[in-house]
Amino acid sequence: MILHLVATNLEQIRKAADILDGEESVDALELGLADDIAWDDARRFVQAATDCTEKPVLARLPFHEANDLADAAIEGGAGALVVAAPPRGTARDPISGRLVSGRVYGPVVKPLALRMVGQLARRFDIPVIGSGGIHSPQDARDFLEAGARAVQVDSVTWIQPKLLEVIARDLGGWVVTKAAGAFPDEWHPGMGDTEQRERQKRRSRGVVAPHLFALEGLEERIERFGALHRRLLAGEIGEIAN
Repeated sequence: MILHLVATNLEQIRKAADILDGEESVDALELGLADDIAWDDARRFVQAATDCTEKPVLARLPFHEANDLADAAIEGGAGALVVAAPPRGTARDPISGRLVSGRVYGPVVKPLALRMVGQLARRFDIPVIGSGGIHSPQDARDFLEAGARAVQVDSVTWIQPKLLEVIARDLGGWVVTKAAGAFPDEWHPGMGDTEQRERQKRRSRGVVAPHLFALEGLEERIERFGALHRRLLAGEIGEIAN
């Protein structure tokens, strides 16, 4: 587990890092740097965390200052760069009618974050973790192609929690390839081999998906509809109505 730690001041960072260093369930720390943090403060905050733990420290950079603060995080001893924290924006609240500010999430962020990841991956040898607008396996692959060593998924887990598993399975090469002629109940995008085996077991036991019962007598119904249609075209409307 990688635990996110908000960088507030040196004393709290040192205290938190020292405590977490002894937690076996925590494998690494992600230090979130504020949007308005100064270059020297970013370096000192990261160094304060790395001095108090032997676990890897990942520095999550502010969106608009990522290029400027990457050097500071690396100089402070960061083991990786997370690019980047969601940017901030302003929009009108449809309920109150007021302008409100907050973080911007969703696919709209991806093109900007993807470009930033590519720039930093080319500048530094340190691992870069891509984050921002990842809502599909292809989005995750785009970040890896741009130079990221790993990806961080955020807002999609709020609306499609299952998609996190699908993305992880796809990147790990554990997605089942669609067989030629497979029916809709036999395969779907993102299916894993475990689910495929369970479906095969159900079919072998004679357990059929409910919607397949609708296929019984389908040919007969199609033929009857065709006959009615031909009679309608022939002008036998009254006879059909009876």
